[in-house]
Amino acid sequence: MSVLSLREIEQSLKVADPQKRHEKLRTGGIALICKSLRLPPSVFDSMLHPAKHRNGLTKSEIEQSHRGFLEIARAAAKRIGRFWQLRQSIAVG
Repeated sequence: MSVLSLREIEQSLKVADPQKRHEKLRTGGIALICKSLRLPPSVFDSMLHPAKHRNGLTKSEIEQSHRGFLEIARAAAKRIGRFWQLRQSIAVG
């Protein structure tokens, strides 16, 4: 894993307000998985609807999540996914 990808992860999670950071993380995982699998935005948006009702996402959060999905590069999404997998495997054992 490169230092650059760790910086990207840190930057993506840098939000001063803890509540806003929590809101960003509520849909971030779905966005990363969809982007790394090359799913179109319409699939990502349809996956947000159950999350919207289950997690009480606002219209603004949905729109922000959609913009974030469009902005993130597939390569970055894949790197973050590999980081999560590695982190999980180290934590488990």
